[in-house]
Order: sequence, then C-alpha cells, then structure tokens
Amino acid sequence: MIKDFNVSEKGHGSYWLLGILRWVMVLIFISFGIQKFTPQSADSIALYISNSPFVSWLSIFGIRGEAYLLGIIELTTATLLAAGAFIPILSALGSLMGIGTFAITWSFFFTTPGAVKWSLSTDPIAWNEGSRRSPNGVSLMLRAGLSKRSIGPSRM
Repeated sequence: MIKDFNVSEKGHGSYWLLGILRWVMVLIFISFGIQKFTPQSADSIALYISNSPFVSWLSIFGIRGEAYLLGIIELTTATLLAAGAFIPILSALGSLMGIGTFAITWSFFFTTPGAVKWSLSTDPIAWNEGSRRSPNGVSLMLRAGLSKRSIGPSRM
C-alpha cells in the first residue's frame, strides 16, 4: 500500500511545482502555529472558537489552552508537510490535516455572528477588522492538490 503514495518533489512535469508550494504551506503553518502561543492570538480567536459547532468543546482547556492546542495542530501539520517531501504517506496525512484546518477556519466566518459583513458592492464579502486570518480558495486547492498527488497513482 505504501508504494501507492507519491512525493511531488520526485515527480516530473507540473507536479514538481507542488513541491515548491508545499514549502510555502509549511512556512504558513509554522507562522500561524507560532502565533497561537501569544496571548494576543489566543484572545483574538476565542470568539471564533466559542461559536464554532466543531471546536467549541476546546473551551474546556481555557482560552490559552485552546490556542495552544490549535498551535500544536498547526505545527504538527507543518512538520508532516515537511516530512512529506521525503515520506509520501506523511505528505498525504499533512495535506489532509491542512484541508481540515482550512475547513474549520472557514467555518468560523459562518458560525460567528458579525464575522462577515455581506454587501451588494463590488466586494461581496468585506472582512471585519477583527478577522486577521481569512483563508482562501487557493490555499484549499493547494492542500487538495498535494493530497491528491500524494495518494494518487504514480505517473512519474
């Protein structure tokens, strides 16, 4: 089964670009993960966590504890993505964890009252000043691409 997993850096054609993007995602997850260990970040995400149907249970750890746990998850994701450059199954696991963190973060904007201000202007979604971490579709597609490349059949 493990022989069915791939590493994008060892591929040819357009797949090697995923290898470059992997390291960009590693840096992003490291920076977001490290931020979770600051009191300012812990305080700023508490509102989102408390309104989320997916992670509101984290409140049992307190404001700092829930931020620490999310930081550990993000740093673990970065580690798995980095190790995935050498061990294909870790690439798949890290990519899937990245997709999960994206989905949960994206859900914050729909479950937290006032997090998104909808308008009829040319900018359909205007993010409030308080939301510093707005995920985007490009990052989701990158994680999905890494995951698909890691799990898909070898075409190198």
